[in-house]
Amino acid sequence: MPSLITPNLGPFSAELEGSFGGSSHHDGTKTGAALGMTRLYAGRANASAWVGIGGGGTWDGSVWRSVGQRELGAWLERNNTSAVLTVAPIVVEDTLSYTDTQLSVHQALKNKDFEFGFTGGWRAGSVGPEIGGTARLWGSLSGSVWLASRVAIVASAGTYPVDFTQGYPGGRFATVALRFASHGIRRSAETVATRDVGSDRTDSSRPMVTGFGVHAEESPRQTIRVEARGAQTVEINGDFTQWRPKNLIRKPDGTWAVSLPIVPGVHQVNIRIDGGAWVAPPGLLTSTDEFGGIVGILVIE
Repeated sequence: MPSLITPNLGPFSAELEGSFGGSSHHDGTKTGAALGMTRLYAGRANASAWVGIGGGGTWDGSVWRSVGQRELGAWLERNNTSAVLTVAPIVVEDTLSYTDTQLSVHQALKNKDFEFGFTGGWRAGSVGPEIGGTARLWGSLSGSVWLASRVAIVASAGTYPVDFTQGYPGGRFATVALRFASHGIRRSAETVATRDVGSDRTDSSRPMVTGFGVHAEESPRQTIRVEARGAQTVEINGDFTQWRPKNLIRKPDGTWAVSLPIVPGVHQVNIRIDGGAWVAPPGLLTSTDEFGGIVGILVIE
C-alpha cells in the first residue's frame, strides 16, 4: 500500500494512496482489487480532520467492476487516549451502494505497560445474502502487555464485515501474538507536554514543548530546533536516527538544537523532555506507528 504525503502548507497537507491485492481460496475462487485514494488533511498537533475521494476496480475472478469511494474522517488525541472516526460511502458498479461508519479508540495507561483498543462499526445501505453478507455491525477488542522494554504479548478478538471492494468475506477472529520492538518502544504521547493550541493556558508545573522547527544546512544535514523553556534535557529520535535518542544542545537564546543528517522524504519523529514520555512535536501531523504509539510526520524536501 504505497502512500505519498505532501509537505505542510500551514495546517493543510495532502496524501495520495494506492492499494493493490488479491486472494485465492480453497474452493478455487479468486479476488483482486486495485484502488486509489486522495485525501486533504487539516489539523494541529493533537487533532486533525480530512476528506478523501478515490476509486478503482474490483475483480471476482472473471469480471472487473468499478468502485467509487469517498471518505470523511477525524482524529483526536488527549491524555494517552486517541480516537479515530471515519465515514466512508462506497459504490460498486453503480448498483451496490453502502456507507461504513467506524470508530476506533486506543488507550495507553500511565505506566505504558498496558495498552488496549476498541473498534466498532456500522454499515448502512446494501446488505443481504444475495450480495454476500447480512451483518450491519462489527467490533473488536485488543490488548497489549509489555513484558520487557522490547517484548509484548498482543491479543485481539472480534468480527469484521464483508469487504465488497476487494471480495473478502466477513467473519470472526481471535489472535494471540508476540510483538518485538527493534530499538525500544515509542509509546503514546502525554499531551500535557504540548501547548493547548488556541488557549493561553499552560501547565506551569512542568517544562513544555512550545515550538519545533527544521532548517536546512548543506545537504543532507538539517538543524532541528525545539522550544522547551525550563527543560533540563531534550532528546529526539526517529527513523533517521534508527530510533536511537539524540541529545539536543541548549543555545544562548534558551532554545535547543541539534544538527543531523536527514535525507529528503517523509520521516517519523518523536521528542521527549527530561526523560519523560516520547511525544509528537507540535505543529506536525501525527500517525500511529506499528507499536500503537503516536509519532510526528516530518517531511524534508
